[in-house]
Amino acid sequence: MSSTFRGLETGRSGINAAMIALEVTGQNIANENTEGYTRQRVVSSAIKPPGSRYLISQVYNRMVGQGVKIEQIEQLRSEYLDDQFRKLNTTFDYYEYRMQGLSYLTGVMNELDETGSVTVALDGFTSAITILTQDASSEEYRLNLQQKAFTLTKTLNYKYEEM
Repeated sequence: MSSTFRGLETGRSGINAAMIALEVTGQNIANENTEGYTRQRVVSSAIKPPGSRYLISQVYNRMVGQGVKIEQIEQLRSEYLDDQFRKLNTTFDYYEYRMQGLSYLTGVMNELDETGSVTVALDGFTSAITILTQDASSEEYRLNLQQKAFTLTKTLNYKYEEM
C-alpha cells in the first residue's frame, strides 16, 4: 500500500517535468528560423527509490512510482562542426590579433612622419658623420654630430617605449 502523499509527489514531479519539456519545445518552435539557435531537448530520468538503511530491509518496499527528474537540457549539435568552427575561429583570432599588433606598430613607426621617424633621424646622423669627416677639427661639426646622435637616440628610445 503506498502513501497518498507519495502519489501526489509522483504526479507533481511528472507535471513539472512535462512543463519544462513544453517550455523547451516552445523555445525550439519559436526559434526555428533564428540564425545561430541550436535546438534543445530535455533529458529526464526516473527518481530512484530510497534504499534501506537497515541491515535487514523492509519486507514490502516498492521500487516504482517515485517520479521523474530533469537531468539536463542539452543542445543537439554536431561535434564535428563544432570542432571545425573552433579550429577556424582560433586561426582567425590568431591572424586578427596579429594584424592589430602590426597595425599598431605601423602607427608607432610611422616612417612617413617628417619629424619623428627613425629614417629621418638616422639620415641626419649619417649626414652629420659625413660632414664631420670633411673637417674633423671643426667644433661646429662635432656639436652637430652630437645633436644628431642625441636626436637619433631619443627617437629610438621613444619608439622602443611605444612598442
